[in-house]
Amino acid sequence: MTGYDPIRFDFWTGRDFRVAGKELASSPSAELSQIPENPIRRLHENGRVIQKLYLATVAAAEAEEQITPAAEWLIDNNHMVEENLRQLREGMNRAFLRRLPIQNPHFPSKALISLS
Repeated sequence: MTGYDPIRFDFWTGRDFRVAGKELASSPSAELSQIPENPIRRLHENGRVIQKLYLATVAAAEAEEQITPAAEWLIDNNHMVEENLRQLREGMNRAFLRRLPIQNPHFPSKALISLS
Protein backbone atom coordinates (compact mmCIF):
# COMPACT_ATOMS: atom_id res chain seq x y z
CA MET A 1 0.00 0.00 0.00
CA THR A 2 1.17 3.56 -0.62
CA GLY A 3 0.45 4.97 2.84
CA TYR A 4 -2.86 6.49 1.74
CA ASP A 5 -6.21 4.84 2.18
CA PRO A 6 -8.52 4.61 -0.83
CA ILE A 7 -11.43 7.04 -0.93
CA ARG A 8 -14.22 5.79 1.35
CA PHE A 9 -17.07 7.49 3.17
CA ASP A 10 -20.63 6.94 4.32
CA PHE A 11 -23.41 7.72 1.88
CA TRP A 12 -25.55 10.65 3.00
CA THR A 13 -29.31 10.78 2.77
CA GLY A 14 -31.29 13.89 1.89
CA ARG A 15 -31.81 14.46 5.62
CA ASP A 16 -28.04 14.35 6.22
CA PHE A 17 -27.53 17.05 3.60
CA ARG A 18 -30.27 19.23 5.12
CA VAL A 19 -28.73 18.93 8.60
CA ALA A 20 -25.24 19.68 7.28
CA GLY A 21 -26.58 22.65 5.31
CA LYS A 22 -28.30 24.10 8.38
CA GLU A 23 -25.13 23.67 10.45
CA LEU A 24 -23.05 25.34 7.75
CA ALA A 25 -25.53 28.20 7.37
CA SER A 26 -25.55 28.87 11.11
CA SER A 27 -21.76 28.81 11.46
CA PRO A 28 -19.66 31.98 11.20
CA SER A 29 -18.31 32.81 7.75
CA ALA A 30 -14.98 31.26 6.92
CA GLU A 31 -12.08 33.62 6.38
CA LEU A 32 -9.70 32.96 3.55
CA SER A 33 -6.60 33.77 5.57
CA GLN A 34 -4.83 30.53 4.70
CA ILE A 35 -3.35 31.47 1.34
CA PRO A 36 -0.69 28.99 0.24
CA GLU A 37 2.80 30.48 0.41
CA ASN A 38 3.64 29.13 -3.02
CA PRO A 39 0.72 28.00 -5.20
CA ILE A 40 3.03 26.26 -7.68
CA ARG A 41 4.57 24.09 -4.96
CA ARG A 42 1.06 23.44 -3.59
CA LEU A 43 -0.07 22.29 -7.04
CA HIS A 44 2.82 19.80 -7.22
CA GLU A 45 2.05 18.53 -3.70
CA ASN A 46 -1.62 18.08 -4.60
CA GLY A 47 -0.63 16.17 -7.73
CA ARG A 48 1.56 13.80 -5.72
CA VAL A 49 -1.22 13.18 -3.18
CA ILE A 50 -3.80 12.54 -5.91
CA GLN A 51 -1.42 10.07 -7.59
CA LYS A 52 -0.85 8.21 -4.31
CA LEU A 53 -4.60 8.07 -3.67
CA TYR A 54 -5.16 6.83 -7.21
CA LEU A 55 -2.62 4.02 -6.75
CA ALA A 56 -4.12 3.06 -3.37
CA THR A 57 -7.61 3.04 -4.88
CA VAL A 58 -6.49 0.87 -7.81
CA ALA A 59 -4.88 -1.56 -5.35
CA ALA A 60 -8.09 -1.68 -3.30
CA ALA A 61 -10.19 -2.30 -6.42
CA GLU A 62 -7.82 -5.05 -7.59
CA ALA A 63 -8.10 -6.65 -4.14
CA GLU A 64 -11.89 -6.55 -4.65
CA GLU A 65 -12.39 -4.21 -1.71
CA GLN A 66 -15.46 -2.00 -1.71
CA ILE A 67 -14.76 1.51 -3.00
CA THR A 68 -17.00 4.54 -3.43
CA PRO A 69 -18.38 5.84 -6.72
CA ALA A 70 -15.96 8.77 -6.36
CA ALA A 71 -13.06 6.33 -6.14
CA GLU A 72 -14.35 4.50 -9.21
CA TRP A 73 -14.54 7.85 -10.99
CA LEU A 74 -10.90 8.54 -10.10
CA ILE A 75 -9.84 5.17 -11.50
CA ASP A 76 -11.82 5.70 -14.71
CA ASN A 77 -10.79 9.33 -15.20
CA ASN A 78 -7.27 9.57 -13.80
CA HIS A 79 -5.96 10.38 -17.28
CA MET A 80 -8.16 13.52 -17.29
CA VAL A 81 -6.97 14.50 -13.80
CA GLU A 82 -3.33 14.14 -14.91
CA GLU A 83 -3.99 16.20 -18.05
CA ASN A 84 -5.64 18.97 -16.03
CA LEU A 85 -2.74 19.03 -13.59
CA ARG A 86 -0.32 19.24 -16.53
CA GLN A 87 -2.25 22.17 -18.01
CA LEU A 88 -2.29 23.92 -14.64
CA ARG A 89 1.47 23.46 -14.23
CA GLU A 90 2.05 24.93 -17.69
CA GLY A 91 -0.39 27.81 -17.26
CA MET A 92 0.26 28.73 -13.65
CA ASN A 93 3.83 29.87 -13.88
CA ARG A 94 5.57 32.67 -11.99
CA ALA A 95 5.24 35.19 -14.83
CA PHE A 96 1.48 34.61 -14.99
CA LEU A 97 1.05 34.92 -11.22
CA ARG A 98 3.01 38.19 -11.17
CA ARG A 99 0.57 39.68 -13.72
CA LEU A 100 -2.49 38.96 -11.56
CA PRO A 101 -4.05 42.11 -10.08
CA ILE A 102 -3.91 42.58 -6.33
CA GLN A 103 -7.50 43.00 -5.18
CA ASN A 104 -6.72 44.79 -1.90
CA PRO A 105 -3.53 46.89 -2.02
CA HIS A 106 -3.46 47.04 1.81
CA PHE A 107 -3.39 43.24 2.05
CA PRO A 108 -1.62 41.82 -1.00
CA SER A 109 -1.74 38.09 -1.51
CA LYS A 110 1.06 36.17 0.17
CA ALA A 111 1.27 34.07 -2.98
CA LEU A 112 2.05 37.11 -5.11
CA ILE A 113 4.53 38.48 -2.56
CA SER A 114 6.44 35.20 -2.34
CA LEU A 115 6.85 35.12 -6.12
CA SER A 116 8.10 38.71 -6.44
